[in-house]
Amino acid sequence: MSTPSARSNNKNDPSLEEHHLRSESSVLIPKYNTNNANKVQVFKWCRMTGVLYALIIICGIYADVGVCGRFISFSSATETAKNIESHALQFRSTILFEIVMCISDVCVAVLLSAIFFYCNNHSGEGSGSIDKFHHVNENITIVLMALFRLIQTAIIACNLLHSFAASLILDPSFTTVTAAGIGLQSITSDENESDGEGGLPLLAENLALLFLSIQKYGYTLALVFFGISLALLGIMIKRESNTLIRFPKMLGLSCILAGIGYIWMLSCTLHGQAMMDK
Repeated sequence: MSTPSARSNNKNDPSLEEHHLRSESSVLIPKYNTNNANKVQVFKWCRMTGVLYALIIICGIYADVGVCGRFISFSSATETAKNIESHALQFRSTILFEIVMCISDVCVAVLLSAIFFYCNNHSGEGSGSIDKFHHVNENITIVLMALFRLIQTAIIACNLLHSFAASLILDPSFTTVTAAGIGLQSITSDENESDGEGGLPLLAENLALLFLSIQKYGYTLALVFFGISLALLGIMIKRESNTLIRFPKMLGLSCILAGIGYIWMLSCTLHGQAMMDK
């Protein structure tokens, strides 16, 4: 039994008073929930990804359908040259829109990787060897998803040089001054009986259409890598069982089917070209 003098000494003990204050503060002041803060951050990444995806869709529709689909006729080099010359500024604006699309694609790849890396690394409390291998496999899938998407973006970005080259070749000032150094003026209006539009030689028109055809097939090739990335994204969505973010299973299945569709598109395009060559 403690004596009165001992109890009085305990009251005056500063270490006991500090411990008492700490226990009271832990009751009165709630702890900061780190998981909620991380959840808010992940949702911000999801919103940013959605905005960038919308920007990619808008830029892609404008560049591919709104402009190139109306101006380019792969069956007639003369008609294509006439359309591009008449709408040179609008045609070159597609290059700017596709650059914005490529930058947005890189950001989407980074954001999707961050979202799934966080979800995967916080998906379970187990520390067994199976769980560890599961996390490793998921991380490898995330890396491959981002890598194939970046490869697709790199191909599209390099492919823009073909569109830019076609616009330069069909530019009269470029054809008159610069192209003389590379032989485009070897066929002039006086030397060729069947000139193209605007006094341009048919060689320039055909060369421009060749560049645009290469750009078309280069874009199709890029979509194959995008299809692989999209299929891997669908696999990640279907496998995701994290309580932080629950993705709809149908969304994952739709991404997988869309990815297979993009891959199938290339095989159909190449097969169709082979049949035309026969």
